[in-house]
Amino acid sequence: MGAAKPSLLHLLPSSPKPKTCKSGSSLQKPSAIQPTTRRSILFSLPISTTLLLFPNPTPISSAPLPNFDPVSPSEKDASLALSRRISIAVGLLDKGREFQAQGDFSLALEYFTQLAEDSSTGKKSGSSLQKPSAIQPTTRRSILFSLPISTTLLLFPNPTPISSAPLPNFDPVSPSEKDASLALSRRISIAVGLLDKGREFQAQGDFSLALEYFTQVVNDYKEFAFSDYARVGRALALYEVGDREEAIAEMEDVSISLKGYPEVHAALAAALYTDKHAPLLAENQFTIATLLDPHYTDISYVREMKHWPPSLVCSLQHFITLS
Repeated sequence: MGAAKPSLLHLLPSSPKPKTCKSGSSLQKPSAIQPTTRRSILFSLPISTTLLLFPNPTPISSAPLPNFDPVSPSEKDASLALSRRISIAVGLLDKGREFQAQGDFSLALEYFTQLAEDSSTGKKSGSSLQKPSAIQPTTRRSILFSLPISTTLLLFPNPTPISSAPLPNFDPVSPSEKDASLALSRRISIAVGLLDKGREFQAQGDFSLALEYFTQVVNDYKEFAFSDYARVGRALALYEVGDREEAIAEMEDVSISLKGYPEVHAALAAALYTDKHAPLLAENQFTIATLLDPHYTDISYVREMKHWPPSLVCSLQHFITLS
C-alpha cells in the first residue's frame, strides 16, 4: 500500500520535436512549375521508348565543314588570264603613245597595229584567252535540272510527249489580208497606168484624150494621194479644150491640197493674170512657184519639158512680160 505507483508517461507515444531553423542555413524556394512541351516529354521518356521512336538516328559528324567558295578554279584561272591580257594591252597602248610622242611613228604604228590585231582576234602569242564565264543566277530552270530524276517524275507524273514533227510555218498575215493587199496593188497599178497614159497624150499635144484619162483617175481613184497630180493635168487640159472657169477653180483647189507643188502655182499665176485680171494674186502665186523651182521663169521649160498647152504658155508669157 505504501509503495509508490509507477509513472505512466513512458507508455505514451512521444510527440515529434519541431524542427528549428538553424542560424546561417539557406532556405530554398519551391521551384516554378515548368510548362509541358514536346521537348520535355521526349527527354522524360525512358531510353527504350526513345529508341523505338528513332530506331536509326543519324550520326552527327564532328568534322569541320569545308570552306565554301562560290568561284570555281576554272573561273579564277580565266579571270587571271584576262587580267594579264588587259595588262599587256595597256602596255602596248602606252608604248605606242610613247613612240608617237617621240616622233617615231613607224614603231608607234607597229604597237598600235599589234594591239588592234590582238584585240580583234583575241589571241596572245598564238594561244587564245577565254573570258571568264559569268556566274549565272539561280533560276527555276536550273533548280529543275539540278533535281534527281525521281523527284522530277514526282513533280511531273504524266509528262506530255514532245512531237518530232516540224512545226508549221507561221505567217502573221492572214489569207484575207493577202487578198486585200493584192487587190489594192492591182488598183494602184491601174491608176498609175491611167495617169501615165494621160501625161503621154499631153506630151503629144492631144489634150482631149489626156483630159479623159486624167478625169478617169480623178473620178475612180480619188482615194489615192497621187490623184491630185491627175487633177493638175486635168486643169491644164481643161484650160486648153474645156471651160477655163472650171480649169481655174480646179487649179485653186489643187493649190491648197498640193501646196508647195510649183507647177500648179505657176499655172494659176498665168491664168489669174490673163483671165481674172488679178495681177496681185498672180504675183503671189508666181513667187511661190519660182522660190520652189526657178525654171518656171523660162517659157521654153514649160513648153518643152512640162508640155503645157499653147494657150496656157501664152498666158504665162503675158504675165512674165506684163503685156
